[in-house]
Amino acid sequence: MAIDTSKTGSASIVKALQLGSGVDIKALAKGLSEAENQPRIDAITKKKSTAESSISGYGILSTAVYSIKDSFESFKNKSSLSASSVNSSSTQLQVSTTRSALATASHSLQVVTLAKPQVSFVRMDSATSAANLNSLTVAGTELLTAGDTPEKLVAAINAADLGLTASLVNRKQSGSSGLVDNWGIVLQGDTGTANAFAVTTNGSAVSPSQPAVDAQLNFNGIAVYRGSNRVDDLVDGVSIDLRNATEGASYGIRTQSDYVPLKTALKDLVAVYNEAMGVLEELGNKDSKASEFSGTLSRDKTLLNGLRSQLRGLFSASSATAKGDYSSLRDLGFSFDRDGALELNTDVLDKALADAPDAVTRMLTAGLDNQSKWAATQDRGLTLEISLQLSELLASYGLFAQRVSSAQTQVNDYKEQLLRLETRLQKSYEKYIEQFAALESFVEKSRGIGKYLEGQFKSMQNMYDD
Repeated sequence: MAIDTSKTGSASIVKALQLGSGVDIKALAKGLSEAENQPRIDAITKKKSTAESSISGYGILSTAVYSIKDSFESFKNKSSLSASSVNSSSTQLQVSTTRSALATASHSLQVVTLAKPQVSFVRMDSATSAANLNSLTVAGTELLTAGDTPEKLVAAINAADLGLTASLVNRKQSGSSGLVDNWGIVLQGDTGTANAFAVTTNGSAVSPSQPAVDAQLNFNGIAVYRGSNRVDDLVDGVSIDLRNATEGASYGIRTQSDYVPLKTALKDLVAVYNEAMGVLEELGNKDSKASEFSGTLSRDKTLLNGLRSQLRGLFSASSATAKGDYSSLRDLGFSFDRDGALELNTDVLDKALADAPDAVTRMLTAGLDNQSKWAATQDRGLTLEISLQLSELLASYGLFAQRVSSAQTQVNDYKEQLLRLETRLQKSYEKYIEQFAALESFVEKSRGIGKYLEGQFKSMQNMYDD
């Protein structure tokens, strides 16, 4: 805080006229007023600086906790825990996964017969005439209207939404003079016997040129049938496309799943947690000089110790959705060394995933993806539950926000105190200036009286000497 030395009143006049004792009363007044007020100013300034530093400390600490929360959220969905793959012995048989977790298994598949659609041919007089027909019923729907051309019939069939398609073709056929036109409408449905359809014209049924056929497969030695060449319900979690397969050929299918994503996420959690604990330790260490923020929360041991205990407790908390022997992160190989650092025993983790992967995933995620925070507590996986606990700390109404608000209130209060002290300092300076100015004036008057009396004494002495 600076004193405004321009407010000196009569003291400036005294000094300008080189009157008085010659003492620098500005410097003297400034020194006395600062001696009177500066200790209090310094104490409040230090408290204000400490409160401001603590706000930064809480911000750093909340960032560290957020990193732990983010690490937990990386494996809160069941589908994020594993990576699955499926392969076939030939590129003719196309296979793909339909979900993230597959059992490791091998299967044999023989394609006895591919699924085929019904194909029927209805003859026309020509490309432009259907005069040979007096009726046409397809899949129970009468479609012929007087004067219809083949093109109109094709359009009507396709618009009727009968589960089949119609197209006008010229099949050509051999005649006495070579190939002759043979126009007609080709009707084609979907594969499988369930999609067969009836066609009647002029009171007679039209025999299909190709009947609908189901796919016949030999799966692991068992005969199975499907109405489509895309099979999604034969191997759990696998879609099989038979369209390019060869009838009579046999193929191998191999599925496998690993938990590399989960293992990576848990190892990352160890690193993130230990780094956050290092930040917490540094913020509480008032003797450290490692950074400008070292020790900024050393006065708030209650928060630091409570937070350390709460975060450590996450690894022994029990899951509400646990089944079997795995109910907490501790059961997956997490532990703390004698210095409090988090460790992960990968042998324990590997055994848990090998012996009971479903129990592990259920404990962590309730066996679900995209769980809602509004779900009942007993239905929440452990990872979601931990994430919600950490969210409470980080919320706008949470512990960190409360501490920051309290510290900011202190800063504002200290600012007001310093403003009052600044006013007091200035008034003290001005008071001393006026007092010293009056004293200087008195000194000058006393000096003038002394000189007058001295002159009178000298005059009297001279008079008697004469």
